[in-house]
Amino acid sequence: MDDDQRPDRGECRFHLEGRCLYEEHLNPGYHAGHRCRVLDEWEQAYDEFLGRVEAFGLDASALGPLWSRQFGRLVRKQPNCAGVTFETKGGGLCCPHLLEGLCLQALPECKEKCRHFCCNDLP
Repeated sequence: MDDDQRPDRGECRFHLEGRCLYEEHLNPGYHAGHRCRVLDEWEQAYDEFLGRVEAFGLDASALGPLWSRQFGRLVRKQPNCAGVTFETKGGGLCCPHLLEGLCLQALPECKEKCRHFCCNDLP
């Protein structure tokens, strides 16, 4: 096939923003290094918070305000990633590289055409 007739890598169903989603497609969640570091830190902080709540036997009604303060500290802390910003309303995570808990920058770079190339128009 001529180079002019071959589809480009952007037509591969595993290609997204210069990164390859093939490995993540095969084994979702298997590679911990593909996950967003900031979300991982927040999840760990929440797990630790719940552990302390259980250890101190706190009432469920006290959890909301306590977690709200704890989360406010997490958001104010400089994130462990240069691409992350926070929305001014709601304090939500806003990152151009975030895809369903994955960090696109942590995925392997697309190496043009590879043996895993799969056209988008296939079922």
